[in-house]
Parts: sequence; C-alpha cells; structure tokens
Amino acid sequence: MKRKFQIASSMIHKPQLLIWDEPFNTLDSGTVEMVKQIIQEYTIIFTTHDYHLAEAIATKQLIIKNKQIEEIR
Repeated sequence: MKRKFQIASSMIHKPQLLIWDEPFNTLDSGTVEMVKQIIQEYTIIFTTHDYHLAEAIATKQLIIKNKQIEEIR
C-alpha cells in the first residue's frame, strides 16, 4: 500500500515530469497494469532492472552498465 500511495501522490498535481526509482518492484501484476494505463499521459524517468517491463512501458530507453551509457533505444 505504501508504494501505491507514493505513486498516486506523485501524480496528484499532474506534474510535467516524474522521476521514479524502481516504482514497480513491490506491486502486484494487476496494479502494474493499472498504473501502466494511467501513466501514459505523463513524462517519466524511471530506473528498473526489469527489461521486459521497461520495454512494455517506455517509448525511449537508456541502458547504463558500469557507469557508462551502453545503448539508447
């Protein structure tokens, strides 16, 4: 519930940019799907170790390994 509250409270004032650190790692799959629908109208920078999730959500990806930019998609 704490993570759900954090996500909801970050969007309540419709900011131009959101920056999230591992926002989905503790959410159940149903909640992730709901959040994916809601966040389509936002610009979000987020970190994740879940490549599949990043590909499903992101329109652009920046892959960083060993403190170096490895790839931009």
